[in-house]
Amino acid sequence: MGQRPRPDRGGEPVDLAVQVGQLAEGMAARTVIGQAQGILIERHTVTADGAFQMLVRASQDTNRKLRDIAADLVRTGDLAGRG
Repeated sequence: MGQRPRPDRGGEPVDLAVQVGQLAEGMAARTVIGQAQGILIERHTVTADGAFQMLVRASQDTNRKLRDIAADLVRTGDLAGRG
């Protein structure tokens, strides 16, 4: 139990616990990215897409994952990579 065939992998089994963990991580990342977007929208009077692009740019400029940039912004109030 806990594994099932995965049609997109030629029937290769996937561990459901791993899959659930990955989904939970994805949901947490999405939440923190949304919080960071809200901060940027309020501070810079930009759209949600504009705020997301600011996060993307900071991620690219610092070679860090977008979710980490977002988490730092939420935690510290500073957007890395701006200059």
